[in-house]
Amino acid sequence: SDLGAGHADGLDNPEPPPGPLPDALQARLQLAIDDGAMPGAVCYVSRRGQLAARVVAGHESYASGSPLVTDATAYDLASLTKVCATTPAILGLVQDGKLSLDDPIQKWVPAFRGPGKDRVTVRHLMAHVGGLASYVRFYRSLNGKEDIVAAAAAEGLMSEPETAVRYSDLGFILLMAVVEAASGEDFEAVARNGLFKTSIGFVSTNQSSIEAAPTEHDVARGGVVRGYVHDENAYAMGGVSGHAGLFAVASEVLRYGNLLLHGGTPEVPRDLVTLATEPAGFLDDATRGLGFQLLGDDSWAGTDVPAGTFGHTGFTGTSLWCCPRYDACVVLLTNRVHPTRVNNRITETRQAIHDIVLDWLR
Repeated sequence: SDLGAGHADGLDNPEPPPGPLPDALQARLQLAIDDGAMPGAVCYVSRRGQLAARVVAGHESYASGSPLVTDATAYDLASLTKVCATTPAILGLVQDGKLSLDDPIQKWVPAFRGPGKDRVTVRHLMAHVGGLASYVRFYRSLNGKEDIVAAAAAEGLMSEPETAVRYSDLGFILLMAVVEAASGEDFEAVARNGLFKTSIGFVSTNQSSIEAAPTEHDVARGGVVRGYVHDENAYAMGGVSGHAGLFAVASEVLRYGNLLLHGGTPEVPRDLVTLATEPAGFLDDATRGLGFQLLGDDSWAGTDVPAGTFGHTGFTGTSLWCCPRYDACVVLLTNRVHPTRVNNRITETRQAIHDIVLDWLR
């Protein structure tokens, strides 16, 4: 269902009702900002497709005179790209019959060769059980999408497929190449036409930077990174990748979360959304769907998390949390890596925010 597109927040009610939830969230975010967890944040909560809270707090940066955060502040979504762009792109190609989840990666990326690699499938990479390394610093010696995809394809496996869950950026770099090969289109175009709609999307390094909350102070990149992707590999790939690169505002991420909760779309229907947000069926692992993280107790998702809750985080300080039991969605966008990534207070902030929402729901 199209959840009231046309409203700025993409939901049926443009204004959330006042009440204890927004006040509690505002106070907790202000506490986190005062504690130096992040300079600012935007948090949106929906319940049954209705906006329940919309909270903005703090500034874009710690610099004096820095603009206040608003509903329109764009954030670098980092690894939310995996579930907002790559996962729906793969599922859409499955729905179109252009791709099978059990296709070997080799079918679409012929350079993916080496011991054990013939058995690695699309499903394996989406569930992070393909045996690939988590991360390789390709950006130190390579530049350009093609070179980095080729390098990712050439990496040997760290373990046999289906023997370990290892969260991997490499897998999603390769899934981007799979999307391009199976669709015959540029990944950015496929993502733009997909389930997740954003007014910004990817920011090519060939274009001017956009207005966005700044991320890290990076000496190698000449100072504070703002309006281009923070992730170094994605930046070296030209700003577009399957593992990172998307920019958006909170209302757009919330609208996507509600599409997932309410049965998808004709392009990515309910059965595929369900498949992606249930355990992928490997190694008795209950923490990974296809792309999505399946969320449990005492995690960033809260201390007591209802079964079936799913979502994802981004390294920059972003998260999407969807709870089918309560038909609720929480989006928290921050730039906790500003001015440095050496700051992990976001984890306790995320947990506290979701606990506040769960207390309200119960």
